[in-house]
Amino acid sequence: MQYKKFFIWIFTFLFVAIVIIAMLFAAVVNRFETEYTLIGDYAAKAEALDSKLQVFLGKNSLFLDTEEIVDEIESDPYYECVSISKSFPDTVKISVKERRETYYLVVGGEKYVTDESGIVLKSFKGDAKSELIAFSLSGISISDTTLGRKISTDFDEYVNYAFNIADSINLSDFVKEIVVERIGSGDVTGYVNAKFYLKTGVKIVVEKIDDDGAKKANEAFSTYNSLSDYDKSLYSIIANKTVDGEINVVKTTKDV
Repeated sequence: MQYKKFFIWIFTFLFVAIVIIAMLFAAVVNRFETEYTLIGDYAAKAEALDSKLQVFLGKNSLFLDTEEIVDEIESDPYYECVSISKSFPDTVKISVKERRETYYLVVGGEKYVTDESGIVLKSFKGDAKSELIAFSLSGISISDTTLGRKISTDFDEYVNYAFNIADSINLSDFVKEIVVERIGSGDVTGYVNAKFYLKTGVKIVVEKIDDDGAKKANEAFSTYNSLSDYDKSLYSIIANKTVDGEINVVKTTKDV
């Protein structure tokens, strides 16, 4: 009886070992299910991305760290890995989006291009592309412009507010510059405005961007769009809040 139990245990152990070994051999990455959102020459860019993934074919999917794949894709700052997952035994699903060139900024004599959220895509020399929007900071210092990372400043929270506000607006091709301006200092007296300089000559000022900045900006641009072409050449627009907390949009011929 004791021998019978012993052999049962041996058989069970061998069976489990064989199953584990079989799983290890079966769990090999053989294909990628890809979803690419790309700008411009899709075929060439998709082929380049596919070639980056080839180095992971044949690796054991049980032990494969998907962060290695993400790092390989995002080694090019123009690409963002939106999602990645393993589908056992042999497939990796991945979604990649190309970041769009949106802004350019000048830091210490160096020029950089960023996407709509402030991720640094490249440095450049010479003139910026005509479709790019100048992004400037006043009273705020930029401390880091590493490629593939969001610009780092001494006032990150408010700079991110500005990027989010701009992203909520259809900037189209009529905005030529955005200036994020720090007024005063301290939690009580300090605040940050965003100024949108339009190609028509109009300036739209969104005051205190941390307080419903996106709503203020959208109402200000709605007011701008309602103006006649003639009036668009005359007015500047200020968006703020009344003492009752209502959003207030003011047209003015004064310089703001």
